[in-house]
Amino acid sequence: MSIRFAAPRRRIGIIAVAAAVVAATLAHDATAKPDPVKAAALAKHLAAASTTIRSATSSVLKLEAAIEQFNDAQGALPKAKVIRAACETVSSSGADRRLTTMSVPPALQSRHLRLAASFTQASDGCVDITPTLDTAIASLELAIQTRTVTDLTTALEDLTAAMRDAKDLGRKLRPCAQARAAWRFTVLQYATAIGLKPPLWVKNLK
Repeated sequence: MSIRFAAPRRRIGIIAVAAAVVAATLAHDATAKPDPVKAAALAKHLAAASTTIRSATSSVLKLEAAIEQFNDAQGALPKAKVIRAACETVSSSGADRRLTTMSVPPALQSRHLRLAASFTQASDGCVDITPTLDTAIASLELAIQTRTVTDLTTALEDLTAAMRDAKDLGRKLRPCAQARAAWRFTVLQYATAIGLKPPLWVKNLK
């Protein structure tokens, strides 16, 4: 087996490209100047959005975790109740409404609206699944009390429907993670460009 080495000219070309990339990066860093006005506006915006975004994110993550556990009949009743409670928290948070009414730096506008829209989608999904969950919970509680074939059969059917809808809700929650990642990246990039050290919660946002 023969080993081929890159031709000297090719190596030189690769090095030149790498050097050009580094030079361009350094030039960008050198020309980027802190903007105290924009930095102050961003700091104020992040302070105003902090509680809403962190609370809504935490609620969505808890809901996602609950849905992942809701995959068989074992412990179905308490698991369904956990999802029901998590959905109540998500749908009643009003995070999307607060985000769409607050002042946002122009550089973050599109990402901010996308984030708000993802919370709206999560809230709407929770509203849609609530009747199915309530029906399944009621059927399971009745079947546990009566132990009749009819009630057990009904409970199994309602549980199957709830699990199906929960899986659909899990898919609807995926844009939330994508929107959070895009928002976080844009905020960190913008903060660096204008000379603001971003808050730790933005860096740690999942």
